Amino acid sequence: MSFSIRAAKMKAISADLAGIDRESDGANAAVLSAMDQIIAANTVLQQRLEEAEKQLAAQAAEIKTHESEARTDSLTGLSNRRAFDDELKRRLNEWERKNTPCALVLLDIDFFKKFNDTHGHQVGDEVLRSVAKVLAKQSREMDIPCRYGGEEFAVILPATDAISAC
Repeated sequence: MSFSIRAAKMKAISADLAGIDRESDGANAAVLSAMDQIIAANTVLQQRLEEAEKQLAAQAAEIKTHESEARTDSLTGLSNRRAFDDELKRRLNEWERKNTPCALVLLDIDFFKKFNDTHGHQVGDEVLRSVAKVLAKQSREMDIPCRYGGEEFAVILPATDAISAC
């Protein structure tokens, strides 16, 4: 039932209530009947509200999943370049505002193209996954390891000065 139909139904119930002669013998029965109609309409509205809330929760979960997928490299499971760019911008802004240090480590797998050409892309993909696992395992919980490019990785080290990063 659409909103306008429900609104019209409630308007009709209100008109019925307003038209009751309070002195008549049937006034109590008419009021009770109107109350029954209001309760029934309210029950329908509550059910619709519950359905809408469930749908919104499902959509919010789906959006969260899509956001995560959009910021995660599908091969390595690390944050991707988009997440890296956003996080680095955030950390630079924090440094400008609060003078909080931040270190950045950039890594590149030497001769990866030659390795890929020699051993095949599936083996190359396994190398990338292995490097990602090591980076994730060695990073602190607050660090953000990322796949920066093809065989390039980065780790953002929040609240870390250069000496501590080394």
